[in-house]
Amino acid sequence: MILRGVSGAGKSTWAAAQAGAVVCSADDYRTAATGAAGKLAHRRCFARFQLSISRREALVLVDNLNLRRRWYSDYIHTATRCGYRCWKREFDGGFANVHGTPIAIVRQMSHWYEPDPNLSDWVT
Repeated sequence: MILRGVSGAGKSTWAAAQAGAVVCSADDYRTAATGAAGKLAHRRCFARFQLSISRREALVLVDNLNLRRRWYSDYIHTATRCGYRCWKREFDGGFANVHGTPIAIVRQMSHWYEPDPNLSDWVT
């Protein structure tokens, strides 16, 4: 499942509450050395995702911004090639920003959003 939303939208909070889910998040690999948009962090996140898919985990959550389709297209291609059905869950805020992202950056992020009518919404 692809989680989509700006920093502080509630993606990580929701993901942490999903019992049994494997959460793949670049945030787990960020350090002062990799920086906020660290490519190494995203490569490690994708490697965790690939490992989870290869282990046939039942629910794998991609907890990154995923505001532009190209940012998560490799996840979709990998999952569908391995027989998974992909969903999206979109978040629009209302949570404390645990990542320390300045509000001006969060506002800018909201302009990066691209709708994805080809990916079905997760309905609970």
